[in-house]
Amino acid sequence: MNLFGKVAFAALALAPIGATNAAMSLNPRGLGQVLLYPFYSAYNSGSLSTLVTLVNTSDRAKVVQLTFREGAEGAETLTLRLFLGPRDAWNGTAFGLPVFPVDGPNLIANDRGCAVPVTVADVRVLPDGRRYWVFSRVNAVDPPGWDQGRVGTGAIEAIELGEIKAGSALETAVTSQGAGVPSCAGVDTADLAASLDAPGGKLYGSFALVNAATGRVTSGAATAIDGFSVVPLGDRPLADLSHGRTSANANDPVEASVDANGRRFSVKYPRDRAIDAVSAVLMTDAVHGDFVVDPSAGAKTDWVLAMPTRRFYVAGANNDNGVAREPFAARAHSAMWRRQPCSYYDADVRDRDQHAIAPRTTYLVRPSLPPRPEAVDPNILFEPYPARGTRALCNAVEVVAFSRYHDVPDTYRGSAVIPYKWVFELIDERETATGGTTRLRLGLPDPTPSGTSGTTPAVLPAGVEGPALRGLPMIGFAATLYVNTNGPNGATFEYTSTEPLRTEVACATNAGATIACP
Repeated sequence: MNLFGKVAFAALALAPIGATNAAMSLNPRGLGQVLLYPFYSAYNSGSLSTLVTLVNTSDRAKVVQLTFREGAEGAETLTLRLFLGPRDAWNGTAFGLPVFPVDGPNLIANDRGCAVPVTVADVRVLPDGRRYWVFSRVNAVDPPGWDQGRVGTGAIEAIELGEIKAGSALETAVTSQGAGVPSCAGVDTADLAASLDAPGGKLYGSFALVNAATGRVTSGAATAIDGFSVVPLGDRPLADLSHGRTSANANDPVEASVDANGRRFSVKYPRDRAIDAVSAVLMTDAVHGDFVVDPSAGAKTDWVLAMPTRRFYVAGANNDNGVAREPFAARAHSAMWRRQPCSYYDADVRDRDQHAIAPRTTYLVRPSLPPRPEAVDPNILFEPYPARGTRALCNAVEVVAFSRYHDVPDTYRGSAVIPYKWVFELIDERETATGGTTRLRLGLPDPTPSGTSGTTPAVLPAGVEGPALRGLPMIGFAATLYVNTNGPNGATFEYTSTEPLRTEVACATNAGATIACP
């Protein structure tokens, strides 16, 4: 599955033969230097876990940085360096424990490959001798009203640091010999600055959300970005998505190739805006997808939406000037919540016969929070979230749940990421709609009278070449659950389906006015 369906092909910028300039882009074939996994969960008292797979399809050994980020601010909670041999695969499981959030979440490797922890809270050993790593909460600074359990859900990113130099001792150490396993000798002390060539790509990844209590499995593929860097990235303690280099000259602009309605065009940004090149290939003006809300089939749909670059634009560790900037600028609702600015969207919900369904926006209260007086009425504002009647994305990872009833839980019930989830109550006057299609328009102006974002939609401002792009940098997928309660001898069976969300790209002026793409 390729998340978000129609995406840009990898492309090289037109340049003289021998030039090193390239452009980063989404790869619709699923291979790349950077992999973005939209969701993980290791919550719900140990019954929900996530299997994560990362595969090196190339004939070169590589070093890949794998980072888990919690879903509120995108703060780092666990980072490993994976040393992959040629045609190697790494597989791990993020899992919770019955006493979560007091203990956990955790990550355990399911193979005998080479992995070095960079950021973990603790390393522990199971009775069978296998090691596992405990997620760190140090970087997850809690706003008022949150608890540390939110690190149990979020998103994952993998960044290739480079290919290990051919013939080196490090290459030998990470490569299986005969029927054996890699020795991993020296991987924890390797000088990566001297050991790596430029990244070569050809990585792919997948994930599977597993509910052991119900037997439910929801799986998907990582979004792949190719051409992220033409230089090795092993010379820094931690790599991140702002370290992309599309030219060997460090002062050159960073270039991205974007696909809009079959037209591919280039956008370039100054070196100090390198993160904008990553955002550019993810920019989404509108999201399209299907939903099912059929009580007779026990069916309901969730859309999982992740914004991998959001943390670089809101106030916090990756943007320390205290002011959120576009495409996330000026949408906070109080000084207390300035680290969590909200981005508004509009929903056009239709049944299968084209009839419009007016969605209501309500809140589901996560089970781990104590009851509050406002919870009696699900339409009452839980400050400092946006006012009632508005729809907004306020976190790095969001789950939009489709339901016709207040008491129908969403697919990922028990998530600690989002305390109050936005739910479409699809109540048609005929009350017969059991499914249909939806379009979300992202990054709209604040619709409330006291809003702070004015009348300008969210845009990624233009750089040194190319237009501004309207919307938000987004990846995601739709997951539908079906529950059959009519099995033999009263047995219950659950089935899930997962599909990509389809997206539109829109070019704009810096003021948000629509213009034709190049």
